[in-house]
Amino acid sequence: MAKKKVAAATKAVEKKAAKKKPAAPKKTTSRETLDAVRAQQTQFEGDGFPEPPPKEVCDARDNYLEAKRAAAAASEKKADRHERLVELMHEHNIDRIPLDGENKYFYLDASEKVKIGTVPKEKRDNRRAAEKK
Repeated sequence: MAKKKVAAATKAVEKKAAKKKPAAPKKTTSRETLDAVRAQQTQFEGDGFPEPPPKEVCDARDNYLEAKRAAAAASEKKADRHERLVELMHEHNIDRIPLDGENKYFYLDASEKVKIGTVPKEKRDNRRAAEKK
């Protein structure tokens, strides 16, 4: 009985294998071909830069470049202030500090980053009630 089940299962597997399409051959690229393609791509595609560039394009380029540089400067400033805040919080043994006029606060996490947390509703109501008194 077991031999019949095994034979039937084997036939079913063979039928499925016969129905499958053969896998497409993998495309291979030799190292020499890759080097030849890279050597050809050393120049601009097309005719290069239009001469002279339109004024509105130059203005847009200059505005974008100015914004990009301002964002980089702001990022550096933010990183410096973040570092200073972490230093001062450690110096004064503070692990959290409220934000002005909000139900949120800054806190230090385990990786020494300043994160923003939200005051739970229960404590928010108690704080407001205390402020009203």
